[in-house]
Amino acid sequence: MSQTMHPLMADYVMRNGISVPKPFRGRVTVVVDDHYRVHMQVSPKGRLALLSRLATLPPAGATRDDWLLQVGKLAVGTLSTYSAACAVDPRETALWLQQILTPDDDVSVDEFMGQFVNALSFWVGALSRLV
Repeated sequence: MSQTMHPLMADYVMRNGISVPKPFRGRVTVVVDDHYRVHMQVSPKGRLALLSRLATLPPAGATRDDWLLQVGKLAVGTLSTYSAACAVDPRETALWLQQILTPDDDVSVDEFMGQFVNALSFWVGALSRLV
């Protein structure tokens, strides 16, 4: 079953020559700088969302708790710098970075992607130092 593509997403993939999976199921994956995999999809409220998987969570227990505490402290410290936020997936297996383009954001999708990739670059480096 194919879904309708968000107009901003359609414009972005067309201008950048990004291939869209057929049938389209609501998500396009973009590889930025041959390094960062960014998923572009529509949020439940119809907004454009960017997501990237940051890390697999450690097994449940004290190690995971300590790691999540360190990640949480780092996340709070980045709130004034980045609009992207960390989230744990519903199955509690991975840490993701996500950012939502809201109607009051006065940025293009290209700027939105750039901001997200800047945050992603920070998080990839920061998490490698936590391990």
